[in-house]
Amino acid sequence: MTAAQMVLSLLPALWVMFSLDAGQARAAFLMIPIVPALYGILALSVRQMLRVSL
Repeated sequence: MTAAQMVLSLLPALWVMFSLDAGQARAAFLMIPIVPALYGILALSVRQMLRVSL
């Protein structure tokens, strides 16, 4: 359940980063995936975290 929650929260941010043209705006959206990643580090095993990262 945690892995699904992480992936679903990352998809909108990754889509916006992909569709933006301005480099500075992309850099701001790069900070968004840090929050779900830190949440996952505390809840998932190493194997599950690697699967979500890929």
